[in-house]
Amino acid sequence: MPQRSQFCTAAVDFRNILRISKKIALLGIIIISLQSECSLTLKYNQMNGKNNIAIGFLTMGLFMAYGFLLIYLRDFAPGKDEWVNSYSIGKHFESRLAHVHGNLFAFLNILIGYLLVHFSSKLKSVKVISWLALVGLLMPMGILAEIYLGMSPVFVLIGAMAMTTSVIWLGIAFFKMNPITE
Repeated sequence: MPQRSQFCTAAVDFRNILRISKKIALLGIIIISLQSECSLTLKYNQMNGKNNIAIGFLTMGLFMAYGFLLIYLRDFAPGKDEWVNSYSIGKHFESRLAHVHGNLFAFLNILIGYLLVHFSSKLKSVKVISWLALVGLLMPMGILAEIYLGMSPVFVLIGAMAMTTSVIWLGIAFFKMNPITE
């Protein structure tokens, strides 16, 4: 059986791969920014978890697509050997971090949103927890912005602190919640 390297005879052009992935990442950042801008125009009173679910699913879809790009770069793209060899360093490692945290934070927004919708009448600080979870999406987007646009890691830190705060706050809110009686 022929080895995988025999199927790919194109010349290695890592710069083209990086240029394509930058365009895809930039498109994702623009879409997330538009989503965030639309959700920021919503009234504060409407933040009960529904937006977390919607934006969580949209974000998850984008980071899944980014994951497919990473699979393409690993298995099929010209220059895949160079990409595979940089597995645990530099932009390759950072892009994997963005993919994993993007999907994790999207899932957390879906879960937090569902819990906020379901228990909104029994929990305190629903709106604040909802906003903090959405702001947490700045972390994976910040990683991509840092990789592809050379931006400061400040958004990574803001997003990480916001998501951590929302999860802990929700845990405390559930701990303090009155027992559910049917």
